This record gives sequence, structure tokens and C-alpha cells, in this order.
Amino acid sequence: DVHGSVIPEPSSVAILLIGSLGVVGVRRRFSN
Repeated sequence: DVHGSVIPEPSSVAILLIGSLGVVGVRRRFSN
């Protein structure tokens, strides 16, 4: 859907946010 890509679903946004936070946390652990 074109609308789906332009306006993502709340669940998809939550997954992306959680995933990005997880990646940042892992990077901080390895960097420190």
C-alpha cells in the first residue's frame, strides 16, 4: 500500500523505535 509506506502503522513504528533503541544500546555496550 502507498498509504502504508507514507503513514506507517503504530505497531510498525513501535517495532522500529524498539529496534533502533536496541541497536544503540548494543553499540554503547561494545564501545564501552
